[in-house]
Amino acid sequence: MVARPGHHLENETGLTLRAIVNASWVLHPPGSVLRHRFDLMFSQIGLNPPQNVVNTNNFLAISSLLLQSDMLAVLPDEVARQYQQYGVLKRLPIDLPCRMDTFGIITRQSHLLSPAASVVLEALREAAGEVYGTAFEPTVAR
Repeated sequence: MVARPGHHLENETGLTLRAIVNASWVLHPPGSVLRHRFDLMFSQIGLNPPQNVVNTNNFLAISSLLLQSDMLAVLPDEVARQYQQYGVLKRLPIDLPCRMDTFGIITRQSHLLSPAASVVLEALREAAGEVYGTAFEPTVAR
């Protein structure tokens, strides 16, 4: 969870979902995987998801809204860490039970990828290796 530097919650201890459910939020739109996981966190503890929400998945809009208000947002940890590293946003001291599933790329075995698709696939594997520190090798599903 992130907010602007200087947000009144940045040094709060013992933050809970109950304490922040009524905050103003900028979130990924309904139907997105991240939003589904976010809403599920609240429902699992018997709360309705936050209602005071601006929906967008545009990182520039998210960061702009956060910097100009006391809104909160949930971002992928890698993104939140980078924003914090550059002093743009602060990660707030709360452990969220929201975890994303593993991911992959599915291709058809019976069709060769185009040269452009092969380049993109290799770039994705390299980027994933840099971000997650592991090599991603093709797995054949049967």
